[in-house]
Amino acid sequence: MPGIDISSASSPGKFILLGEHSVVYGKPAVALAIDRRFSCSVQKSSENMLNGLPLDRSIHPHISYILDVNGADGVSITTDSGIPSSSGLGSSAALSSASPATPPATTSAC
Repeated sequence: MPGIDISSASSPGKFILLGEHSVVYGKPAVALAIDRRFSCSVQKSSENMLNGLPLDRSIHPHISYILDVNGADGVSITTDSGIPSSSGLGSSAALSSASPATPPATTSAC
């Protein structure tokens, strides 16, 4: 039945105080989590959806790949970000760390 099994996760953004480029050379950096988060939830659905719209695999090949690798079909993915994109506050890193935490509902949706 659609909408019953839900898995969700969130990750904070970050602010690098010192050493943003030094980590490339194996040196330390000082980073802090900020009070802005990216969240992702996955639940069973009759079709693959992204934020309430049918998933267009040609526009989102990265999501299609994740669904294919996990053998998932019929899932609804909802994302929400309080981290402004292109702000240097780690929105991509937060997406990358929150999204993998949601597969239990994704794989059980099959």
